[in-house]
Amino acid sequence: MGERTVGGPVAAISPVQQMLASGTGALLTSLFVTPLDVVKIRLQAQQAPFHQALGCESAPWVGVSRSSK
Repeated sequence: MGERTVGGPVAAISPVQQMLASGTGALLTSLFVTPLDVVKIRLQAQQAPFHQALGCESAPWVGVSRSSK
């Protein structure tokens, strides 16, 4: 039996289009994803939790429970 393709034949892209697509993906990753990853790692590496570093007595979410009524 033959293979089925959904939506018809797929056009091949040129090497220049591949380079532009990978370059655009790398640029977007370096601009958006990497800075967020750095913030996440720095927050995880803190010695004291964020609310204690600010000098708060207790976090605003302490004592809050998720109970379904």
